[in-house]
Amino acid sequence: MSSLDRVQAAQAEAIAAMQEQAADHIGDGNKMVGAGVGFERTRRITGYLVGALERFNNAKRAEERDRVKHGREI
Repeated sequence: MSSLDRVQAAQAEAIAAMQEQAADHIGDGNKMVGAGVGFERTRRITGYLVGALERFNNAKRAEERDRVKHGREI
């Protein structure tokens, strides 16, 4: 077996192992990606990155309310 053949065989084994690991990680495909992962929404209002609006005054809350919402149905 030549050096090239050994390298190609090792690469093929590595690819097969990665594909198997990916299949185990993905599972049956019925779950949504990110299901069960918590997240907090972050907004940029007048230059500030915020998660919640409780600390903002009425003008900043109105700015967020009046914005055009993209990528989701309301």
